[in-house]
Amino acid sequence: MAERIPTYYRDPDSIAADLRDGYFLRAIADTLARLPEADSFRDSHFGELIATEFAIAAMGLRLLYSKLRLLTAENSNAYKMDVVLYDPETDPIELVFLEVKSSFKEAGGTAPGHDRSIYKALFDSLNAYAKSDLRYDLTAARDRLADIRTDDRQRVTDALTQYGGPTVRYAGVCSIDIETFVSDEASLLATRSNQKNFDVELLCVAEFAQVIDATYAKLEAIRDASC
Repeated sequence: MAERIPTYYRDPDSIAADLRDGYFLRAIADTLARLPEADSFRDSHFGELIATEFAIAAMGLRLLYSKLRLLTAENSNAYKMDVVLYDPETDPIELVFLEVKSSFKEAGGTAPGHDRSIYKALFDSLNAYAKSDLRYDLTAARDRLADIRTDDRQRVTDALTQYGGPTVRYAGVCSIDIETFVSDEASLLATRSNQKNFDVELLCVAEFAQVIDATYAKLEAIRDASC
C-alpha cells in the first residue's frame, strides 16, 4: 500500500513530469506533502484507498479518479462519491460509483456495533446521493479523462458523452478489522433494502490500525527526508 498510496494524492503524469525535468526529490516531496497529518483523516483516507485497491484487484475495475486528488488541503475531505471507477469488460463502458465506509475499532469485550454505524451509514449515504451529486461527479469524471490509461481513454470518453449519459452502477465497501467481524451484524449488508441497487463487499483487514500506522510511517519518513 505504501507503494500505491502516493498515486492517489497526485496525478502520476505530474510526478513523471517532475522526474523528466530532472527534479527527483521535488517529485517526491511535492507528492508526499499531500499526505494527511491528522490521524482521523489518515485513517479515513486509508479505508478508501484499500477499498479501491480491492475493487481494482478483485473486481477487475479500473480507476477513473479518487476524490483524494480533489482535496484542497492535506487534512480535508472532498464531497460527493468517494471513488469513480469503470468496468473495462462492458460495452459501452459502465461507470462504477464506489462509496466506502470504514471502522477502525479493534477487538474488545463488547460487540463492535458495525450494523448501527458504518453498515447503516453506507445505505444512508447512497440513499442521500442525489441527481445533483451525480451531475457533479460526472463533470469531475470528464475533467479527469487525461488521467486514465491511454488505451481506455476513447471508450470512456464515448461513454461519458453519449446521448443520455453513461450507464452508472453503484457499489459499496465496508472496511473493518477482521477481529471485529460479527456475522449477525454483517447480515444487515445482505438483507437491508435500499432505494439504489448496489453491490456491497465487506473487506476485513488483519490488524487494520497497525497496517495504517506502518504504511503512513514509511511514507512520512521518506517525505521528511526529502524536504
